[in-house]
Amino acid sequence: MPPDFAALAAAIARNSGWTIIPCGDIAANDLGLSTQVPAVWSYVSTGPYRTYTIGKMRLEFKHTANRELFNMSKMSALCVQAIKAFGKDGVTPEMIKRLELVLSSRDKDALTKETSHVTSWIYDVIKRIGKEKDNA
Repeated sequence: MPPDFAALAAAIARNSGWTIIPCGDIAANDLGLSTQVPAVWSYVSTGPYRTYTIGKMRLEFKHTANRELFNMSKMSALCVQAIKAFGKDGVTPEMIKRLELVLSSRDKDALTKETSHVTSWIYDVIKRIGKEKDNA
């Protein structure tokens, strides 16, 4: 049976005193934006760059100095990382609708408030979350 990479990442981070947030495919999967099974479990971290190989899978921690990222709620940071993973031209209206369904009203309010300082194209996507229903 394959290891629970999320639990393993959390244990490594806890033992090392790091704060971590899933990024890339992991963030997209956590939000239901993708069903692809990742070959690399990636997390942004307050700790150093580290990579662990377990069988054919990799667990990697990418250091980020972006302290603002860690001053967000976990859901807001997860959304930012998922949007970043798809890129400026990769976010579809279906993804926006999915986030509209996944996020509570409280999460959406926090997301808008906590991310006003992120890269402008990411914030433009965030502002659309919750408004797609109005445009339908």
